[in-house]
Amino acid sequence: MLWNSYSLCEFVLLAFSLCLVRGTNRPQPWPLIVDQNGICCTLLSKVSGNEPLPPKHLRDEANALDKCLNDVSRRTQESPNPSKVAILTLAAQTSGGHSIPHINLYAPYQRSIVGAYSEHRKYNFRFFSHPNTSEVDEDDYRWNKVPMLIKALDPNTGWAKDAEVIVWIDSDAVILDFSFTVERILKDYPTADFIASADIKLGLINTGMLIIRNSEWSRKLLHRWWTISDRSKVCDQEAFDQLYAQLLYESQRDKGEGIVSKVKVLSTDAINSHPPSWKYQTSSNQILHLMGESATYRAIVFRKAYYEICNARSGGMLLTQLGLDRETMLDFAM
Repeated sequence: MLWNSYSLCEFVLLAFSLCLVRGTNRPQPWPLIVDQNGICCTLLSKVSGNEPLPPKHLRDEANALDKCLNDVSRRTQESPNPSKVAILTLAAQTSGGHSIPHINLYAPYQRSIVGAYSEHRKYNFRFFSHPNTSEVDEDDYRWNKVPMLIKALDPNTGWAKDAEVIVWIDSDAVILDFSFTVERILKDYPTADFIASADIKLGLINTGMLIIRNSEWSRKLLHRWWTISDRSKVCDQEAFDQLYAQLLYESQRDKGEGIVSKVKVLSTDAINSHPPSWKYQTSSNQILHLMGESATYRAIVFRKAYYEICNARSGGMLLTQLGLDRETMLDFAM
């Protein structure tokens, strides 16, 4: 039917446009430059990333990887990358409200992946195993991203004070596409100081990944976010809804700088995931956020990704989406 309606040239253009709409596999960059974060590759078991390790072996490997990454981190932070992009993550083993059981099972693999991505892109990456702030919410650890971001961007003492932008990424999220650049997102939304993906149900945004310009406006926003609600009653995302509504009212009342242009809410899977990923991930997704999944599942999935990074470091090609297509993640979930 199409051949009767279109010339060959028109048909090719139509097919190409459909691919653009639906999303296609993106090639990964080559060669992969991960000299520092690749050091720990030698600790990986010879078992392929396609083969889940027995639980004890997985724990032992994760613990060894964690120790190696701590050594690498000490060396790299002695001479930090003077990048204009900073990336921050927290993986804290806690017993408080909304704590994540067995986080140490998968956090080293997540740290390895985000660290490798950051090194390849020459970004400044900081990983913390506990909040590095005097203000800590022990009841709901999801809140602690806010004071950690405030401290990082402190114009006088913050470790990211010279960065143009800081990225928060949860410990259950990774970058699948090493060609993904924060700079491109900023270029696409030049007026936005705060960028996030929409949440599927709990509020306006999902805070699993945030892109925040280092501006006075952003720093004020973070301070108001931290103090706007009773944190024992609402989570960080619900409080952000309250803050957004308040800022929207103020901008309309004062006819000032529009909150709509300063806060950009992207589609659910633009810089995040539509959960569950083993059901909804597409070939064009660049970020993987395993929200709501078990620690063991996260460890198996992230280990597969780090295994592919190590293979690429040894001279192989880095697989599209680090080998984590929807079918692979579904196999791991079975």
